[in-house]
This record gives sequence, structure tokens and C-alpha cells, in this order.
Amino acid sequence: MTTPTVPVIVHRADEYHSAGEVFGQMSTDSVTTHSSLINVLNSYIGMAGSDSIGQQWADSYHESAQLAVSASSKLTTSCGQIRDLLVVGAHNHEVAEITAHQRNLPVPPPPQLLPDPCMPSTAPNAAGDGIPEPFGWSIIKDVVGFAWPNGHQDQLNAAKTAWQTAAADYRTIAGQVPQAKTLLANQQSPEIDIAVQTSQERQNDFNALADVCDALGTACGDYAHHLDEAHHKILDELKEFVVETAVAEGVFAILAPVTGSLSEWVGNTAMAGRIAMKGRRIATIIGELSTKVAKIVTDAIKPLVGKMKPIFEKVRNWVDAAKVKLTPLDRGGAVLSDGRLFSRMGSRTNREVLDSGNHLPMTRETVEEYARRAGVDLTGVRFDIANSADDIRYYDSVGASASTSGDHIALAPSAFADEESLMRNLVHERVHIDQYAQGKVTNNLVTNELEDEAYAADERFWNDYLSGKAGH
Repeated sequence: MTTPTVPVIVHRADEYHSAGEVFGQMSTDSVTTHSSLINVLNSYIGMAGSDSIGQQWADSYHESAQLAVSASSKLTTSCGQIRDLLVVGAHNHEVAEITAHQRNLPVPPPPQLLPDPCMPSTAPNAAGDGIPEPFGWSIIKDVVGFAWPNGHQDQLNAAKTAWQTAAADYRTIAGQVPQAKTLLANQQSPEIDIAVQTSQERQNDFNALADVCDALGTACGDYAHHLDEAHHKILDELKEFVVETAVAEGVFAILAPVTGSLSEWVGNTAMAGRIAMKGRRIATIIGELSTKVAKIVTDAIKPLVGKMKPIFEKVRNWVDAAKVKLTPLDRGGAVLSDGRLFSRMGSRTNREVLDSGNHLPMTRETVEEYARRAGVDLTGVRFDIANSADDIRYYDSVGASASTSGDHIALAPSAFADEESLMRNLVHERVHIDQYAQGKVTNNLVTNELEDEAYAADERFWNDYLSGKAGH
């Protein structure tokens, strides 16, 4: 049997902590950008108008805008969580070094965690009453066949600027990530690769969000441009119609004493003809606007949903998982099946953890090293890593990250999600090993008291670990 290799730990506390504060600043900057964007958009509710063309554009725009706003909110939260995870990691290493070298030094206090930012996560509605109908519209609207396109081009252009300003800000925020990665690269510990990978993912996510914001800004600007063109053409037609009508009415008024009813008949007929002609021209203008707006919707806006939705869902799941890490009391209980005790996994399934590649090395050496850190005695305990396809399907079917039976522990991929997950699972399963040895588990029956004992143990361990009392 080969001697297990113990990972070499290189810890530079100041740099590790500084990497976390980079993400803290990113969170602060993101809050500012997000809030500024929402404030502008709130000022222009209804900018697309209430006519069928504006409604079509607004419906598609709102779906993409909502995803962008939601993703922005979750990315902001994730930056604060990454900051917290990094500064907690730096603190844990600092405590471990003091303990390992038996230095007569005071243990540093646990770092203060950031509160989750409370930000608006709903995109304002772009559909609504826009600019009023122009003079003369009431005369011809019945023959036009379309409602007045009442979108507000000035407000749409202001929204364009807001989206594109946000895009530039998000790219600036993404540009801070390399500094954090450089600081992390000076550390050597099993969790660092995960931290670097997560940092890179957030940079990619912010850049992708910036691209979507840019595209939404362009969509606002293009709609405003086509709307402005249509408005000018329609207003020119209406102005011409009003002038012609005024002149014609003057002529018919002069002829009236001579021709009597004939003049009235000819005048009304001529008026109806002019109205019909202008109505057809304006209908053509609005039809062309409808075609142009439909192209914006199809080519520019709808594809953004497919681009943004996977990013939003990925970041949302990551945020949920990070919340579990940072607030351990959110974890679930355990179940008993086939004579084995199962520990509930976190928010990510075993398949998701394995496929993401975002996990600790799934090796015996990793288990032994983290058991040592957690003070878990594995003497006489058999353990293996359950990461085959059949194992993953099985453990996901019961929602578990580990199982214990007698003197055997099986660790599924979600147990390796991060150092906290692995150490807490080991502490938890060690309690179950002892419960079996003490004859507390009988007839394959586990009581709430036994589970409470196991969860109390891993909860106590983690609190002690964070406060510097765990043995290393």
C-alpha cells in the first residue's frame, strides 16, 4: 500500500483576503449599476406604447429585459458570496497555521460576512400609453385600420443609453476578476482551483450580461429610429390633409350660393376621397413600421432569451448552493434506506457537481487529508467514492451525498462540492458509524434523535472550525 500524499498548503493571508475584497468591490459596483439602470427604466414605463406594434415589441423586450435584470441581481449577490467564501477560507487557513504550529498567538476573530443586497429584480413594463394622438388623427383613424403608434421615441432613446451604460459598467466589473485570480494563484490549497474557476465563470457571466444589455439598448434605439421615421411621415400626411381640407372647404363655401345642394354633395364626396387616400398612405407607413419592428423582435430580441436564460439559471443555482455553505442551518435532514443512513446533499445534484468539474479532487488522498483537518478518525472504517454512473443515479434518486452502513462510508460527488461539504459529511458519517457500533441503529430504523445527534455534531464542528477551535 502506497503512503497517502498529503497536499502541500501555501497560504498568504493578506493576498487571499484581498482576492475576496476584489469581489466585495465588484458586488458594490454591481449594486450601483443595477440600481441606476432600474431607476432609469422606471422613469419610462410605457415607452413602447399601447398599440399592437408597441405591444409586440414590449412583450418580447420584457422577457429578455427581465432575464437580464434577474441575472444582474443574482450576479451581484454571487460576488458578495464569493467575497465571503474567500475571506472565510483565508481565515480558516490562518487559524489552521496558528494551531498547527502551536503558536501562542490569539486566534483572529471570524470575518464579518456581507448581507445579501436587497435590489429590485423586476424589469419595468415597457408597454403602456405613450404620446397622444396628433391633430387630425381622429378624422382618418377609422379608415387607416391601425391605432396611432404611440410609442415614445425620446424615452426609448433614453432607455438605449441606460442599457448601454450598464453594459459598459458590467464589462468594467468583469475586468476586475484577473486581479483576484492573480492573488489566488499565489495560494496553494485544494480549494484554490475551484475558486479560480468560479472567478473566471463570473467574469464570463458579466461579459455575457454586458452583451445582452448592449443588444437591448440597440433594440430600444432601433425601435425609436423606425418609430420616429413613421411619426414624421404620418404627421406630414396629416398636415397636408389638413391644409388641403381647409382650401377645399373654402372653395365649396364660395360655390354654395350658386350650386346649392350640388356643392355640398361634391364637397362631401371629395372629402371622403381625400380621407380614403390619406388613410391608405398612412396605413402603408404603419404597415412598414410593423414589418421593421417585427424584424427587430425576431432577429435582435428573441435570441437574447436563449442566451441569457442558461446564465441566469446557472448563477441562481450557484447562489443557492453558496447560501447553503454560508448558512449551514439551511441544510436538510437524512433518510434511511436499505439499512444505510444517507446524508442529504446540497442544492446541486451529484450529476451537476460531477459534470461541472467544480469540486474537490475525488481521491482517497483528499478524503484522508480533510478527515485529518476535521479530526475524524477513519481507523477501521472502510470508505469509497461512489462516482460511477449507477452510483450517481442511485444517490440522486434518494437525494443523498453520502451513506453509512456498519463500518462503511460511501461518499457521492456532492460530498466533494467544497471543503465544508466534505468535512461536514465526514463528521456526520463518523457519528453514524459510532451509532451502529453502539447498537443504536436497530432493525434498520433510525430515529430523529439519532439524526439530530449527527447534525448537531457536524454543526458544532463547523462552528468550532470557523472560530478556530477545530483540531488540525
